[in-house]
Amino acid sequence: MFQIRDIIPTDLAEVYTFTRILYQYHSNVTSEGLLGDSEFIEIFTQGYLHGLLLTTSETDPSQNNQQKTVRKSRMIGFMIYHPTVSTVRGQGIYLGQFFLLPEFRRRGLGKRMMSRLCQIGLSNRKTHIKLICQEGLEAEKVYEKLGFVNNTKLSPGLRLFQAFGRSDWCKMLDEGKKFEKNFNENGQFDPFMQLVIHSEALNKSDWPRWTALKVASLSNQNNRGKHVTPPTPQLVLITDRKLGESEQSTSTVDVTDGHMMCTFTEQLQVCSWTGPLILFSDFMGNTSALRPELLYNRVREWLKIEPNLRGAYWEVPCGTECREEPSTTLLTRFLNQLNVIDGSEQEGWNIWYLGESGMRHLAGLFSTD
Repeated sequence: MFQIRDIIPTDLAEVYTFTRILYQYHSNVTSEGLLGDSEFIEIFTQGYLHGLLLTTSETDPSQNNQQKTVRKSRMIGFMIYHPTVSTVRGQGIYLGQFFLLPEFRRRGLGKRMMSRLCQIGLSNRKTHIKLICQEGLEAEKVYEKLGFVNNTKLSPGLRLFQAFGRSDWCKMLDEGKKFEKNFNENGQFDPFMQLVIHSEALNKSDWPRWTALKVASLSNQNNRGKHVTPPTPQLVLITDRKLGESEQSTSTVDVTDGHMMCTFTEQLQVCSWTGPLILFSDFMGNTSALRPELLYNRVREWLKIEPNLRGAYWEVPCGTECREEPSTTLLTRFLNQLNVIDGSEQEGWNIWYLGESGMRHLAGLFSTD
């Protein structure tokens, strides 16, 4: 008999062991900065991660009871996930890890677990499920059969630029400091302003709703600097002039008329191998404004919010070389100058999405246990 249930605190030590097994399944994944068991348990108990457990009941041979068969529950699979948000797709679920013991695969159990995750998502008004999968793994075929679409292979495709693992993370931060120092020492005038917008708690009718909030107040912290709750996602708007004001007067003007502007989303993406990472996504507009010192500035601001950041991701829309947008080409160049690599090209990381219709289809395949 199989059962799917929420992961509870007493499961976490065994789940941690399973995450290390899954880690061995991937190639070219840095082993630097892997979470210890106590750190893994802490990010769960702080509310960064949620999970589902797949168990089976087995006869316990250690219990010699002739009158009654004694059965024990055995963990055979798990999912680890957390909420995500997108200005393009709405509220969703990021599926960080999905594992099933080999001897229990090809029985429809993985589909059953995904169905349960879709049921949870739809009951909480989620519109998509997102995951990152390494190219060439058997899991690709599984996700494709479940209805996921590989957005890295689309045109334009979403490529994952990355800086994580202790050495790569430190290299990026060190390089960013150099760019920022050079910018400040040369007395350059920064023509751009940044407007940081906080994604407020959602109500029934008006998602997404965004309200202005200062960066410093984004996280709910106690006196030791640790989060009581995970930091809230936010939208950042970069423009080369003050919004709504002309240069000669305070009269309202059309800010889209000949002015550089771009937006992107910032939020935590938590890896159960390495811990919290900062994700930059949903880039829109002219991204040529995102020079290395500004990219580093955004990372540095998040280090104030979450000092235990272990790395950063940038989801960059990239077309073929002949169709590449000039501003996107500059953004990838600026990231490269910060020692940020194209993880999709060099390590095969692809970004997959399951839309709301696919979620509804899977959710209807199985009733709730």
